[in-house]
Amino acid sequence: MHIASFSRYVYLWHLPVFFVIAGYFLRPAKDKTFIINKAKRLLVSCYLTSLVLLILLCAKTLFTEESVLEQFKKILFACFYAAGDEWKKPFYIPQIGAIWYLWALFLSLVICNHFLKKRYGPFFIVLISFAGWASYHYTKFWLPLSIQAGMLCSLYLLIGYWCKKKGLGPKDVPLSVFLLSFLLACIGIFFFKGFWLVHAYMGNGWIDFAFSIFASLVIIVISEKICEKTKNLKRMLLFFGKNSLLILCAHIVDLKVWRFRTLVPKILASFPFLSDGIVSLAIVYIVKVIYVSVAVILLMKIPFVADVFSYRKATNGTEQRNR
Repeated sequence: MHIASFSRYVYLWHLPVFFVIAGYFLRPAKDKTFIINKAKRLLVSCYLTSLVLLILLCAKTLFTEESVLEQFKKILFACFYAAGDEWKKPFYIPQIGAIWYLWALFLSLVICNHFLKKRYGPFFIVLISFAGWASYHYTKFWLPLSIQAGMLCSLYLLIGYWCKKKGLGPKDVPLSVFLLSFLLACIGIFFFKGFWLVHAYMGNGWIDFAFSIFASLVIIVISEKICEKTKNLKRMLLFFGKNSLLILCAHIVDLKVWRFRTLVPKILASFPFLSDGIVSLAIVYIVKVIYVSVAVILLMKIPFVADVFSYRKATNGTEQRNR
């Protein structure tokens, strides 16, 4: 199996599930307080990672024929435009990569926090989500700071928040609902035509949004069952869950600098028994898991990094504000 073909099995849920979970744990607060706290956690993380990328990519340029100054200007512009992909119209926009997610999450959280306190808030969130999708679908103009993606994904947060309000946690999903969701998720994967939240793009239109919700539900329920049945795997999942922000940033550095996705298959090409598509793909992901795990353990020993990325600190801060 080629790595690119694997996308149809994960892209339908691998980002939606995080937005749904973010909505589930959303606790509305005063707008100013909420914005400041989320900016400290998400945007500071975003630009710290951007700074690391700027340094590493410019250093990497020293070993190529590229101009360090040109590379510096390109990366700096990419950091502040925060586009997840490269755009050529109406003007050239270099990509910053997966870090776009942090701006999109920040904006979707701000949108939901504001409107959930209004009488017709959910209705406005639905409109904003549709407007985020339509603004690129019909204009082909990508706004800075992943605004359109954040607008679209606010609906995921609304769904997650609604599930929490209704007491619909992973343990409360009936088997019949899980099986139906699994079936619909499989249909979405079978008819996959591209589902890129980085572009606010849904290949099959809004039916894909529904498929992504069902796929996310399946992943959440399966994860909950794993945690119930296996202590060691539960411990590992909790590690990744609590350090998800730092893991994301380490993953972003890999995508832009180390590029294990292409590096590992090149190394394995010398070993025919390991270069098979499925085997190679498995090794790529094993290397990625080891890399981010080691990176998190080492980086969390740095006081400043621990202060910014600490799950415990963010949780305690929220609890104190809610008292």
